[in-house]
Amino acid sequence: MLRTSSVTLPAAHAPSFPDACVGCGEASPGLLLAQSDRSFSWASLWTPFGWFAGKKASRAAPICAACRRSDRFTSGARVLFVVGGVALAIVSLMPWLKSAGLSRGQRKLALLGLLLPAGLAFYLWTRWFPRAFTIDVSKSSVEYMFARREYAERFAAANDGRVE
Repeated sequence: MLRTSSVTLPAAHAPSFPDACVGCGEASPGLLLAQSDRSFSWASLWTPFGWFAGKKASRAAPICAACRRSDRFTSGARVLFVVGGVALAIVSLMPWLKSAGLSRGQRKLALLGLLLPAGLAFYLWTRWFPRAFTIDVSKSSVEYMFARREYAERFAAANDGRVE
């Protein structure tokens, strides 16, 4: 992520989060923001249910009510942005592409070419405006990514890690 600070810890290490909101830094927020991820497995590429093949890890960071609402809205908005954008593009562009006299293969390529800028915009949005806290799991480690560098530094100090 472009605007995140990350701390990598061994997968077996139970993390200790500072008693502050991961989003805004408010002391003793009282709520938790749970994140889950699976490690990558090559089985996920060729098995029907391969996305269940990797090792799963779940972690929860403290968060205040306002930041939790904001995080839920942001994550839901991202899903709606992608699904709505693709559906809108298909519904509005396919009749126009059909009337242009293009073959079916040419229509698919043209639609793909028109959807790529939308995909790039979504990718950049998720990198420039990251969630307050996310994790990325590998077989031997868990990378904790924080939108706020100050929180990442406090997290690293509490877990004998270093901020990257």
